Amino acid sequence: MQKYIIHLSVILAMQFAITDLIAQPIPPTAQQMDAAEQYSVSMGGQTFVVIFQGNIIIESYQNGGNADNLQLLGSGTKGFTGMIGAIAAYDGIIKLDTPVVEVLTEWIGDSAKSKITYRHLLTMSSGLEELKDQTLWTDFLAAKVLYPAGSTFIYGPDPNLFGLALQRKLGSEKVVDYMNRKLFQPLGIRVQWQGNFADGNPQLSGGAYVRANEWYKFGEFVRLTLQDQWTGPAILPKQQMMQVIQSSQAYPAYGFYWWLKEPVADSVAIKVNLINSNIHTTQIKPILDENKIPDDFMMCRGAYGQCLYVIPSRDLVVVRNAPASSTGFYKDVEFLTRLLGTNTTSVDDIADGPELRIFPNPANDMLYINGLEGDTFNCQFYNYNGQFLSDEETSNKSISVKDLPTGFYTLIISDTKGNRYAKKLVINK
Repeated sequence: MQKYIIHLSVILAMQFAITDLIAQPIPPTAQQMDAAEQYSVSMGGQTFVVIFQGNIIIESYQNGGNADNLQLLGSGTKGFTGMIGAIAAYDGIIKLDTPVVEVLTEWIGDSAKSKITYRHLLTMSSGLEELKDQTLWTDFLAAKVLYPAGSTFIYGPDPNLFGLALQRKLGSEKVVDYMNRKLFQPLGIRVQWQGNFADGNPQLSGGAYVRANEWYKFGEFVRLTLQDQWTGPAILPKQQMMQVIQSSQAYPAYGFYWWLKEPVADSVAIKVNLINSNIHTTQIKPILDENKIPDDFMMCRGAYGQCLYVIPSRDLVVVRNAPASSTGFYKDVEFLTRLLGTNTTSVDDIADGPELRIFPNPANDMLYINGLEGDTFNCQFYNYNGQFLSDEETSNKSISVKDLPTGFYTLIISDTKGNRYAKKLVINK
């Protein structure tokens, strides 16, 4: 009996220790939401919707906005395009790493263009020049190759070239009809395409308009799928959803047209800035540098501050819209730091520990740990909901994660001195 009591006390002590490291998500306070909205409105914002754990906790419209307004998404449209790319791959219509020359036959004989894959188009890494004022989807076929496929991020013609390739794979079904059938109708989102090309095809880079109170449904679908909590219509399994937010080698802060909070090497950042009008420094680096913004942050982002923010670890989805006549230069980090404040995320890295690094992250087989003192340490794995999964000792600073399914995890690392450190881990297989 005494042995059982001691054992139970150890278990309870461990649970309290874990609770100290893993806090449950809490919603933004009224003061935080008010501060974020005030900043948004000062920059011309019309829509401000915050969804916490599936519930709308604030829905506000200013500067002439209202729930039924058809809001410009601008490049926020690309989030839909990237998602339909993953859906088409799941449906077996395309294979992500197959060269698109299989249907873009105009490129047959071009040694550079014939290497461009569907994945390259979906990650803006085709290496093709940016084109403007095109009138047909087929006009984009003439884009010049500036860099080898897969090597360089160019905010260019890739979404519409992907649309052309997908259209040819679909045959008689139009891309917009496929998107309606597979994505918009199941989610209850009414999308209008404005500014179509002369051939009737949609502007997949920025032509979607959505009612102010419907865009968040897309974000909730993404959040809940990543958290294994999606109970709506079958659209895309989690494993394939992870493709959408997988970093690309050309620019780690970008997935399938979704912006990600992923570290970017200085050499890559310099190249991205030079080619893309300083986009990394002005738009993404402030987010990467801000520790109030969790590492699993992702967003769809359009001109004038059309923003869909998704933060799974905070159970948050946020929509912010503004008109094309919006005044001032809206800054994501100014909005987000006001909204997020100092609340804890579900998994926070401990700031006063050593410069601990786990890699690769996302991982799928082996995980390596750098920056930890001592020869041996203990690793405890917890799922997104804080449930204990496994406890392993290691002495070579590497550990197998091949048995963990795709998803978000907490890794708690303890050294021989009793120090504990929590790191966020993504498994993608």
